[in-house]
Amino acid sequence: MSDVGKDQAPAIWFTGFVFGALSTVAVILRFTSRLIKTAHCGWDDWTILLAQVIFIVALGLELRGVKALSAITNGAEDPNYQTYAKFIYIYGPFYFPAIGITNISVLLLYRRIFETSWFSRISLYFIIVQALWTIAGTIVQIWVCNPPSSWWTSPKPTCILYGIFWLTMMLIELLLECLMLILPVNEVRKLQLSKNRKIIVAGIFLLGGCVIITAIIRIAVSYQDPIGLQVNKDALWMNVHVGIAIVSACLPTYKPLVSTSFDHIRSYYSYAINSTGSRTEYLKSQSKTGAVELIDRDISNNSSTSVHNGSKFSVNAGNSDKYLAQYSVPYPQGSDDDGVRLVQVQKSHGPASWDGDYV
Repeated sequence: MSDVGKDQAPAIWFTGFVFGALSTVAVILRFTSRLIKTAHCGWDDWTILLAQVIFIVALGLELRGVKALSAITNGAEDPNYQTYAKFIYIYGPFYFPAIGITNISVLLLYRRIFETSWFSRISLYFIIVQALWTIAGTIVQIWVCNPPSSWWTSPKPTCILYGIFWLTMMLIELLLECLMLILPVNEVRKLQLSKNRKIIVAGIFLLGGCVIITAIIRIAVSYQDPIGLQVNKDALWMNVHVGIAIVSACLPTYKPLVSTSFDHIRSYYSYAINSTGSRTEYLKSQSKTGAVELIDRDISNNSSTSVHNGSKFSVNAGNSDKYLAQYSVPYPQGSDDDGVRLVQVQKSHGPASWDGDYV
């Protein structure tokens, strides 16, 4: 494993902080979405939380090493170099559980969504293979050098052909992630959804393709030779790769959060419109006394009105659970009165059918 160039320290700092923060926010939003939906947290949620904790610990060790790297003034003879090398070696084994548990979380989420016996069996096989990959990679990474401390204390440590080991494990990971990406496509096709909804759902899952792209870039720029790799570039792209993997694993869980956010935005927008009087929505229909205009002061209900006669009307207010709404209604054309009258609408039969009287 070649040493990290000092000039790479700012880039490693940047990717560490940015993707550490993004993944943390992603996990927080995931649990927030569960609370909004009042759904219980499953194993997929707890495993992604565990992966995030491991990732943050790894980042802490990595950035502690990079801090020492920034202080090196005398090359490999500098005491800061040993500090840097020690922390870089120690944080290495954390990569395998961080990315492995993230992938297991994705598979557990699949099992939660798609409950067919065939899919449950196949996804279980994937989980077992991913767990074996994670355990094997972690154990070997710990014992890359014998003893491990020789990597930062000895000028000629006894180590395995790390480049070959690393490349083999990264290619296996890449293969598993490609298979995971296409695994739910057939199940999505079976869902009773419109074509557009199916495209949206499939697109959310396919966002995991970003993880595959970062994995390919990481392999391309980090691998050096059978003995070692470019540790500077590997550290940088490890931050990007794990961070994006955690974010991508959380994205499919955000629907309740997004729906609630849009509802609040629409409600606020409707309130702002009504309070400023900058927009009035007119719904016209015919009555026995002539044309009557309803000025809708509760646009958020998406209501529509049909006036039956001069004194009675009905309002279709969708699935609103409000029991009383007020509207300003002009007097019918041809009457002797001017201005508008306040109308109260009370729920009378069914969630979508309302009757009312002029007040």
